[in-house]
Amino acid sequence: MRGVCLMPTIDNVKIKGEYLNGAYSELAALLGIDAVLKIHSKYRGTQMFFPVELFSREFIVKQIR
Repeated sequence: MRGVCLMPTIDNVKIKGEYLNGAYSELAALLGIDAVLKIHSKYRGTQMFFPVELFSREFIVKQIR
């Protein structure tokens, strides 16, 4: 993990979702500030793609069998 502070405050200012940039604000509304700070710390600068299909093909085939 990259060295980023995961504390929910900066200089005694409580971080709110409305303070966050773009998708981070939306994620904070869904997951909470703490989760977003962890995501930012681990993946910041990484371009991510979320497939439409949530489950793997192998899992679906296994469930059908």
